[in-house]
Amino acid sequence: MVLFADLLTPVVSELTGQEFGDMGGRSLIICTAVLLTLPLSFQKTLHRLRFMTKLSFGAVCVVVAVVIYHAVRVFGRSHTVYVDAGHQVPVDVGDDTIYFWPQSAQEFLYAFPIFGVSYLCHFNVLPLHMEFMIPTRVRTRRVITHAIGISTVAYVGIGVCGFAYAGKTTCGNILLNFSKSDVSVNVARCALSCTVLCNLPLFTLPCRSNLHKLLCLGKCRRATDASSPSQDASLAAPSSAQSLHSVYVYERSFDPNGLPTLLEVDQFMPRDEVGVALAQSRLEFALETLGLVGSATFFACVVRSVMVVWSIMGSSACYMIAYVLPTLMWLKLKPLMGSSARSQLRTTIVSMALLITTSFLGVICVVLTLIWIKHPPCPPAPVS
Repeated sequence: MVLFADLLTPVVSELTGQEFGDMGGRSLIICTAVLLTLPLSFQKTLHRLRFMTKLSFGAVCVVVAVVIYHAVRVFGRSHTVYVDAGHQVPVDVGDDTIYFWPQSAQEFLYAFPIFGVSYLCHFNVLPLHMEFMIPTRVRTRRVITHAIGISTVAYVGIGVCGFAYAGKTTCGNILLNFSKSDVSVNVARCALSCTVLCNLPLFTLPCRSNLHKLLCLGKCRRATDASSPSQDASLAAPSSAQSLHSVYVYERSFDPNGLPTLLEVDQFMPRDEVGVALAQSRLEFALETLGLVGSATFFACVVRSVMVVWSIMGSSACYMIAYVLPTLMWLKLKPLMGSSARSQLRTTIVSMALLITTSFLGVICVVLTLIWIKHPPCPPAPVS
């Protein structure tokens, strides 16, 4: 939502003739947009949000094309870019303003978590897999490979061309470096704004599911202390449990030609440790959705720089989801694996090194991000 405000504020200012760069104007834009898209956050499956795939891909293509066009047009020549200081400030950029290396270790550590955020899609993999008509690991792996590959091409194109265009004055959001009166850039801003805003329900869906499981865990434990497991099992509500994702069970076998095949043998709803289905009433569903959307809106209104958001999320949630938790799970499950002792020792050493390194980097990046919590969205304009 912080990125959404960065994108749409120049467009609204240009259309209305008034500046919306202060916190009050940004908050008004954010709250209005969230209210308009709130019904999408109440959808229960990714299938209902499938139209966002084409919308997002088309918007990204527009942004990549616009940034590359402007970078090629002024390459090797002096030109004017803009930085956001509550209002747009023009800055003259020459042909020798590109930094090929970070100016300090602090800048590198501050920006490093963003690479993790760029590929943080782990929480949508299982819901996506479970909504396939033929859910197999091969098809899931193919979708992940294509998504990561296309994203990498887009990141490289925007990153290289955006930095070549703005040089030392490159903002955390490259579109802030363009004039608010540039028509092609405003089209890109609107397209990407729609994508960012419509992605809020995609984040809400897995967050709501996991939040409900955490809340049910505490509730079911309290119920276990007050009654027997057999009584708890009667509390399950099959109709409301259908709003949660099913878990599919496969059996691996081999055909006469020796090729591996997967056969679906069963599917079931997630249950807690005493056998109670994780039911979700309509009231719980509404409160959890409003709580998640409301908290996201609040933080978007009080945080100005998208770099701060990406750094905090990358150094905390990203490190935990992508590195720390998978490593801890593997270390716990490795005694159950049938590999040799030598192979387990080698992988254990690598896993422990990864765990220690990423934990250390996560702590350092979080501390540095908190120190730079008021970091501006753009570098300061040079004093002439």
